[in-house]
Amino acid sequence: TNLTCEKRYLQHYEVKDCTPVYKNDTSCPSFYKCPKEEKILANGCVYNRRVYHSGEEIDVGNPCEICSCFGDDSNKHFAIDCAHVECFNDDELELNSSCYNTYEA
Repeated sequence: TNLTCEKRYLQHYEVKDCTPVYKNDTSCPSFYKCPKEEKILANGCVYNRRVYHSGEEIDVGNPCEICSCFGDDSNKHFAIDCAHVECFNDDELELNSSCYNTYEA
């Protein structure tokens, strides 16, 4: 069965510069190959060739995806963490193409 992937659940892999791996001719990745921790600088995180320091929010170009750099200066371990948030929806505002309507039952 060929399922359609909801990209919003996979974007955190793109932020971390991971490469999707597809198997069995599916549209959804089976897994991602991500860079080793050594690729992350000792003084922060790198996204789109820019260095972000711990606690700094990373603009990924999607208002429904909030990402930030977190880490510890003492052990020099930093990583990018992302969370999907529900976008505010107002009938008078145009819905961002990165956001999805959701409904409560």
